Amino acid sequence: MALQAHTHCESSARALGRHVVREGDAQKTVRLSFTLFFEGLQDSAVAHFQDSSFKSCYASGAHLKDEDPIMSFLQTILDSIENPNHAGSQQDLSGLLNLAQALPLGQGQGAQQNLQPILGVLGAHLQDVLGQQQQNSGQAAVQQTVTNLSQPGIGLQELENLFGQERFNGLINEISQRTGLNSELIMGLLPMVIPVLMKLLASGNQQTDPEAPNPVLNHFLGSGQNGGALLTEAFQLASRFLQR
Repeated sequence: MALQAHTHCESSARALGRHVVREGDAQKTVRLSFTLFFEGLQDSAVAHFQDSSFKSCYASGAHLKDEDPIMSFLQTILDSIENPNHAGSQQDLSGLLNLAQALPLGQGQGAQQNLQPILGVLGAHLQDVLGQQQQNSGQAAVQQTVTNLSQPGIGLQELENLFGQERFNGLINEISQRTGLNSELIMGLLPMVIPVLMKLLASGNQQTDPEAPNPVLNHFLGSGQNGGALLTEAFQLASRFLQR
């Protein structure tokens, strides 16, 4: 039942996005539809559509959002992107979606399938090490780490410092076992993948106060959901919807 409501809400959101932005560009249509997909229909939009299917979509969408930690994580990202006081932008989310094609992991669906186990491994380890730093050094310290590592041009030494040598070697082996990629290739990929993930986590940073709570990072660390599952399933949902 939840899956049917989820699918119905997706199609209704796409239809509403096309209707409301009749003469807007495709990017604005996708942006509106994407937001409605994860929020359920907004009350203001439902006012324009008295059809019962839109009303039921709104109710089921809100219910799914409340219960599904993956959708809640994505909604937190979307809220930060929309908030002018936060550092996030649409490029932070599109960076994750474009990552599969930017890496030497194949083409199309094959590239996406190869990226998902990498996200699964990295998400779990990032959640662990960042959570430990938050506990030991505080919120400001972990947010600074995320900001520092969200910049392009980081090297393997910075990643070894983040994870520790033993954990770093272990996650390389884990990625190799799950993907079949050799360790040399993986070490070449990580300095490209980690900044994209950190950029996404940094999207909730406050523009004027870097030490203010970051809702995206806090959700990633404190949701009780495995970090690998959060990143992998968020990637799947976002890429599936935006490719329709």
